[in-house]
Amino acid sequence: MRLGVVPMKLEEIVKQAIIQALIDHRFNFTKAAQSLGIGKSTLYAKLYKYDLKVIKDLGPGRPTYRLVDGGGSLIGGGTNQ
Repeated sequence: MRLGVVPMKLEEIVKQAIIQALIDHRFNFTKAAQSLGIGKSTLYAKLYKYDLKVIKDLGPGRPTYRLVDGGGSLIGGGTNQ
């Protein structure tokens, strides 16, 4: 093992890639899935597998999206689509 490198399991790398794709594409599932090279239904299945939920907050103006884990902890978001 190289110094300064923290090993990650493949599953954690995939989970982080999904989170980043959703944030990068402002929670547009079609674009996020395309950037990952997977279908939208596969993206939904992986969200379920990793117990990730996208919450759409309706308020004045445009909706806001948040990504939370199974315990309700905020992972990312707070952006308008």
